[in-house]
Amino acid sequence: MEVAARQAALDALLQQTRPLWAESPFKTDHPAWCANYPALAAALLALADGEVARLTEQRTALIELCAQYVPALTELAPLLALPTAPAAPAALTRNPHLDWEIPGRKQEQIAAFAAAIGVQQGRVVDWCAGKGHLGRLIAAQGDAQVTSLERDAALCEAGRALARRVGITNQCFHAVDVLQADAAAASELAGAAVLALHACGDLHRALCAGAAERQVRALHVAPCCHNRGLSGTYEGRTGMQLRLEPEHLRLAIQDTVTAPAREIRLRERELAWKLAFVAWRRSTEAADYRPFKSVPDRWLKGDFASFMNRLAAREDCPAPAATDIAHWQETGHARARKVARLNLARLAFSRALEIWYVADQAVRLTCNAYQVRLSEFCPRRLTPRNLLLQAWRE
Repeated sequence: MEVAARQAALDALLQQTRPLWAESPFKTDHPAWCANYPALAAALLALADGEVARLTEQRTALIELCAQYVPALTELAPLLALPTAPAAPAALTRNPHLDWEIPGRKQEQIAAFAAAIGVQQGRVVDWCAGKGHLGRLIAAQGDAQVTSLERDAALCEAGRALARRVGITNQCFHAVDVLQADAAAASELAGAAVLALHACGDLHRALCAGAAERQVRALHVAPCCHNRGLSGTYEGRTGMQLRLEPEHLRLAIQDTVTAPAREIRLRERELAWKLAFVAWRRSTEAADYRPFKSVPDRWLKGDFASFMNRLAAREDCPAPAATDIAHWQETGHARARKVARLNLARLAFSRALEIWYVADQAVRLTCNAYQVRLSEFCPRRLTPRNLLLQAWRE
């Protein structure tokens, strides 16, 4: 299926089912969709904890369950089925020393990305490179001249040291903020193939939007953290109905498949304690949900009473009495159990939202005479952010 046709079909389906994914159960006790789909709400609320965990990770099974109550979801499977990016025809050069200072899972992600894009020739730019791990592997494969762009000068210097350590001479680093790049840095892109593995938000949007003007020869982009840098509504290309708020793009990347158990437990505690605060504040103000800033992780490592006192002080509202702490803690956990179940209805659409968004970047590139391809460069177990957008000019 062509990228534009896939996006158009997703646009229509997501617009039709918008009530199911647009409203967060974190903010309201009873999302409006529950009245329109009472059987789905009842089925989700009846799930055991183990089933909630399984369906959270196994999105295909989740979609199949929800499709029993939402017929439109039966159309989703073919729209989510993307080809797997072909591996490089020749084996990659894998000097074990190239992997110095790269965590194990990141090593696998880099290797999969490099295999998917194949051996590179000519000028290559590693966009938002960090220590240049990807660029170092690409440089080791052949004759490509790799320029790694990274705004942190210390990371650039660390990358240079790693390249010297393994005898890489065809990789150089420039300390530059790509969102504020001067003409000299921008000139690096002209005629180059640009690689961006997990470039966040504005970083991948700026790259795609400026590719034609900067005469980029080819793009190989794995987008990540799509909501980063987005201060208002994201509007799709001409002809698309969908309008996404930052929270909808956060929904598109809600995955814990690669998170360690400790991190998952911390996020579960965070959800329950935040919901306890929301319930407490609502009881004192008799008002609707009011947003609040993110909570430092260190607050979650103490006890619940300290958490409530700190958050109440920061948000300028009274804290619950010590005698009521146990009640509000249990209220938070009860709300968290309900939210986790009702949120499954939203998660059924998370991949559809992500593919719609990345396809939007791709189709915009076709308007500037690029050929495009959208695929998956690795299994989801390695990273849920496995979409690969490739664009090139003949």
